[in-house]
Amino acid sequence: MRLQIEDLPVLGVGVWGVVYDLDDGTVLKLARREGGFGDGHKKVSHEIDVMKSIAFARSNVSFKVPQFVESGFIPEHSKLYGRGFSIWLRSTKIVGRSLEDSEVARLGESERSAIAASLARALNEFHRLLDGSDIHKKLKPDDVFELMNLEDLALRERDRGRIHSVVPLFDAHSDRQLRPIHGDFNISNVLVDERFDVTGVLDFAEVCLGTLEDELSSLTTELPILAEAIVNQFEATSGHDIDPARLHLAELKHDLISLMISRYRLNRPKEALECEERFDRRLAESPRSFPL
Repeated sequence: MRLQIEDLPVLGVGVWGVVYDLDDGTVLKLARREGGFGDGHKKVSHEIDVMKSIAFARSNVSFKVPQFVESGFIPEHSKLYGRGFSIWLRSTKIVGRSLEDSEVARLGESERSAIAASLARALNEFHRLLDGSDIHKKLKPDDVFELMNLEDLALRERDRGRIHSVVPLFDAHSDRQLRPIHGDFNISNVLVDERFDVTGVLDFAEVCLGTLEDELSSLTTELPILAEAIVNQFEATSGHDIDPARLHLAELKHDLISLMISRYRLNRPKEALECEERFDRRLAESPRSFPL
């Protein structure tokens, strides 16, 4: 593919890359080598594996997922490589739009309930899609929260203390039941229509083995106004019980990783401060949720 990137409409910008609309029913993702924690090149390669695997899954879902078209490496001598990009992925475009937390906050109770039900149903269906594929044979537990590895960063003393403060909590709840999960099921990776029905689920770079509480934590931290409804709807839809203590732990994990990425990877001080305040508030509640 020979493209003038600057002329393409941008559909989204994430921690690991940029997605462009090719205006032919497909999109182009350019992935950075560095973004959050891990290797962007490996993450997109993993996403391609997941994309190919679920295309043959033995499960029907009410939404669409991107289909793999082609991919390739970005030449080391190119301008894009010089800007930090290393791999590109072309896939089919899914029609829909992302939700905004501020938008949800303005809606009425009935509309919020509809959104919670739609998200819970889509998440349960996506799990069936993973279960119906062979990707589970290749999955490993999420390793982004290797707490000691985070200390390779030039951490502020208080952030180092935050890491150490949660180690006993994770040690006390190490007997986790793992299953294939999306790993990043947040409002940026879910598309909806005008009725708030989910039309698409995107971005499979973080698909891994994790707990249902890990899976729900992105939604419950991003949409706190819907947190209880989402959990209730998911329990009703999936038939699985969600452990409040484990969910609290997963939310702590989500907040701390968001803090570290915002502060040390993306240099977004305002966003980092919000994550810091949310983490500290949640951690202060932990003694009641985690009888050690």
